[in-house]
Amino acid sequence: MASELKELTLREVSLVDRPANSTVKDGKKTPHAIVALWKRDTSFEEVLKAAKGIKFVIGFPKGGGPSKVQSVIFDKSDWDAERARKWLTDNDFKSGKIDETEDSLRFRQEDPEGYERCRTIAPGQTSKGEGEDMPLTMKEIEDRIVKQDETIAASVYPQFPAAV
Repeated sequence: MASELKELTLREVSLVDRPANSTVKDGKKTPHAIVALWKRDTSFEEVLKAAKGIKFVIGFPKGGGPSKVQSVIFDKSDWDAERARKWLTDNDFKSGKIDETEDSLRFRQEDPEGYERCRTIAPGQTSKGEGEDMPLTMKEIEDRIVKQDETIAASVYPQFPAAV
């Protein structure tokens, strides 16, 4: 069972390819001390709440490279232009020209011509069969993160059972 450390002082954090405090027996190195630190943004729940009625168009650049936010789309039933501009500014997005439709306000972040393809996503949504997008609950997100952490730990140190 995992323990919660309190009043822990770290003097150095180093990335190493071999665990510390290990012994070698029969040509196999066995680690005796492992400290794993995971960094996670705990404000994610607030982001999901604040992002109701927002979708992001993610662009995949021509010729490769990392994906980028090409446009931010606000649902007019949840947002007006003034609130949308404020949200964009507060979250380090461009808030210039608006492409307005009957139902939405679109703020382009990048020229769409630079992208091979695009995908529209909404914060907290995932595909759940039959092509339907459903929001994830915070419990589902936490469960996925715990499973991901266990998978990472098991792949790095397969000789230890998951303690999460």
